[in-house]
Amino acid sequence: MVCTGSLRTRWVRSFSPDASPGVQMIPALGTFSVPFLIRPLGGLFFGMLGDKYGRQKILSIPIVIMSISTFCIGLIPSYASIGIWAPILLLIAKMAQGLSVGGEYTGASIFVAEYSPDSKRGFMGSWLDFGSIAGFVLGAGIVVLISAIIGEAMGLASAVLSRAAAWPYRPISAPCAGRDPGVPAAR
Repeated sequence: MVCTGSLRTRWVRSFSPDASPGVQMIPALGTFSVPFLIRPLGGLFFGMLGDKYGRQKILSIPIVIMSISTFCIGLIPSYASIGIWAPILLLIAKMAQGLSVGGEYTGASIFVAEYSPDSKRGFMGSWLDFGSIAGFVLGAGIVVLISAIIGEAMGLASAVLSRAAAWPYRPISAPCAGRDPGVPAAR
């Protein structure tokens, strides 16, 4: 999520290209905030399942949902390719991320508190916050590093989104792609 937030000014151009930069920020910040609003529902839903079936079994479900939704965000084509469905699919994937984070963090917190020794419960539970903050710092650092290497003119999101704008992918330099074996290639 921190990478999405750090790059929102760049990737939003792919999902609402016709709007002015000020108007583009409204859906960008909206899609960034929706997962935070959905998190409590994930905590409630997966918390009840954890109470009923065991936290250790249920904890893997939000992790899988997070992985799938993050992967799906990378597959969403641009607005130019599928129109209004691009931001809608992004919003759905971000909602799935919010639901899974709510379930994952809540379930992990309770799981650690239940299975830690009484004398180390606070220390063990603090590693969840440390891991989250370390992940945020690492994600932001990677965005800064790659943006510094590639440069602001090209930008990380521009490189990624220009590839996504070519959806569906067709190999450009593949030999014999789309031609008959008996027809010579154009020079």
